[in-house]
Amino acid sequence: MSQSYLESLSLAHRLPAAATALALGLLVGWQLLVPPVVGLANNGDFYRIAPQVGAYYINPDGPETIDPNAPGYVSRHYRTAEPRNPQGYYSSGVTLMWLARGLNDLVRRDGLFDIRFLGAVHLGALIAAVSILLGALVRHHAAVRWTAAALACLMLSDVGYFSFFHSFYSESATLIFLVLWVASVFLLPGREAALGPPTPRDGFFLASGVLFLTAKPQNAVLAPLLVALWWSLRWPARGKSDRRTVLALVAAGSGLCAFALLYLAARPFQEVNRYNHVFEGILGQDPDAAEHLRAFGLGDEYAQLIGTHWWSPLSPAQEKLKWSTAGKLKTMDIVRYYGRNPERFAALFARGARAAFVFRPKGLGNFEQSRGGPPGEMSSRLAHWTGIKQAVLPSTALGLIGAGFAMAVLWLLLTRTGDAETSKPARFGLCLWAMAATQLFAVLIGGGEVELVRHLFLFNALVDLSLIVLVVAVGARLLTGAGVAPTSLPPPAHMVDERR
Repeated sequence: MSQSYLESLSLAHRLPAAATALALGLLVGWQLLVPPVVGLANNGDFYRIAPQVGAYYINPDGPETIDPNAPGYVSRHYRTAEPRNPQGYYSSGVTLMWLARGLNDLVRRDGLFDIRFLGAVHLGALIAAVSILLGALVRHHAAVRWTAAALACLMLSDVGYFSFFHSFYSESATLIFLVLWVASVFLLPGREAALGPPTPRDGFFLASGVLFLTAKPQNAVLAPLLVALWWSLRWPARGKSDRRTVLALVAAGSGLCAFALLYLAARPFQEVNRYNHVFEGILGQDPDAAEHLRAFGLGDEYAQLIGTHWWSPLSPAQEKLKWSTAGKLKTMDIVRYYGRNPERFAALFARGARAAFVFRPKGLGNFEQSRGGPPGEMSSRLAHWTGIKQAVLPSTALGLIGAGFAMAVLWLLLTRTGDAETSKPARFGLCLWAMAATQLFAVLIGGGEVELVRHLFLFNALVDLSLIVLVVAVGARLLTGAGVAPTSLPPPAHMVDERR
């Protein structure tokens, strides 16, 4: 075949991706780049990443870690200096920030960093990832591709997502690399190539998976589910085992899980999250808190810390006690506590359900102080998807459990019908649903109610992307059942090579 696979795609095949890219560029670019720009205020976490690209607050009267603006406002300009990593925090999102810093330095010569360069890089990366995703659906019927494109544009043009682009939070990279990984799943070779050796598409799946898992430590707990999905799509059929393929799958999948585990274990701030969860969240709301100290391996002397958080003003003796909890509080202690006190976890889950689809963290404003609005002011433009989610999706524990169970049953039914290839989107959707449930429980156990809305960002992104995959799965199944043929395209190169 002389004509390449990409060259075979007509304008009609490319149009949904192109239209979505244009719409996102115009809608989101207008909010990010045209004053008053929309961003997200710092809650104190910027110092984890911003110094890694040499960006510091312009604060002549105080330390570079303190925002000179009042809390709740966005800072557009930062001072540039030598990069360093003062808190030992690592994220794959720093790669995008370095690109923004490089573009900024090409344009500006005044020693300042304009956050709009970061917003532009984040937006460009998201558009590229979405374009790859929609391009990966090219073999599906046009109605499926256009519906998926419209849904992606509706979701991703919401201020709840793009407000993070003008910030040094890790959520932007989480969203971008998650969309890229979703695209890599649709690009994986089908069952007809499952017996063959790993392909560059498998490499793309693993590379995008690494970027996603290391964007933020809480993402890393999802590594086993990523590997399980990959194996379910690529594992040779029984009786047709190919030893090299099996060894490659086992080695690469185990390596990805091990890498994610090391990244998760090496993350800083674990002791901070556990301390806040235990002393402020669990014990701070427990009338019998002093009696439950021993459940966490702590003596009576720690009772004076009950009700405090990591940054509470403490006496020197209390500070010493606080730091001594770093090696004593374990995640399994929290799990065992909730196991012995299920009513406490039920109450926590109920509060988590109320926050699950809130989507926009309150108190973190979207505008600069120079705009003249109150601190913490949130943009009301392009909040359409936020409104739909809050109006339609459940906000109670029973509602969330019921919706989750119903969707899981739907995904399982879709995986049980059709052949191996048409059930691929359903298996993928079931994986995304399992990832969302895992994230919900990981956030509740790992951090409790501390910054619950922001930490549930990935949960929301997984739910939203699973809806796009649901459109693909159901649409493909309905159209196939109605006798509508999928888009006619020449087979990809790897299939041509195999036939030869």
